[in-house]
Amino acid sequence: EITMYGSEEIPCPGVDFDEGFPVLIIDNFNVATDKNKEFVTKLFQEASQFGVFVFILTSNESWATTLAGLNGGSKIKPLHGNVDNADYELTDPFKGAPLWNTLPWPVETLRELIRPLCEKHSIDPVNVVPDGAQMLPVTAQDRAKALVMCL
Repeated sequence: EITMYGSEEIPCPGVDFDEGFPVLIIDNFNVATDKNKEFVTKLFQEASQFGVFVFILTSNESWATTLAGLNGGSKIKPLHGNVDNADYELTDPFKGAPLWNTLPWPVETLRELIRPLCEKHSIDPVNVVPDGAQMLPVTAQDRAKALVMCL
């Protein structure tokens, strides 16, 4: 659960939006509660007013579906490429129930994810994530850890 402290209003940031825009990333936002729904609704209203781009990352599929439906799919949308809905255009409001998929990670990105552990134990990341591999990030991490345990 996230609690907001301070004033009810977010002060106008001194950001020149022509130079880019602020981004807020909330990771592991996995608990579906009424307070969290209320928080997200208020957050997206405020973020929209001030041009803040918000990413909410969750591994809870039903909670993600709830979040995507909070405002009719206009401000809160699934990450493009993370759903298999054929009619989903990023520029339009999201309609219907999300058909979630497992967002694929490129081999090079998976190797970078495990590189610190591999370097620490003198393991070539290619031995963990071979060319052409298709796996989740957690699988790559588990494979690297398993190799370390065998040393």
